[in-house]
Amino acid sequence: MMTVAELEKWHGLTWERLVELEPRLEALLMDVQATRPRRKRGFNYEVAWGQFKQPIATLVGWHRWDNCDPILKTQKAYDVVYWKLWYTLHD
Repeated sequence: MMTVAELEKWHGLTWERLVELEPRLEALLMDVQATRPRRKRGFNYEVAWGQFKQPIATLVGWHRWDNCDPILKTQKAYDVVYWKLWYTLHD
């Protein structure tokens, strides 16, 4: 599995650039950080992660339908955001 830095390099697209294009991503990151468990034992990551899938799809990727920068509608953008937030929850 790639790190976020490797994925950003691979796609030529950074988290920071995506936040510039879609500032609501920063708030979503803070929500994920607030969800992180204090104790990992017994924490249900699957349930916790599930609440973020729809907000991610609304902001980036193929399901982004509004008039925004085309970069936000790409699989590359979705991948970078998805894995940035996933790793944030699991760290």
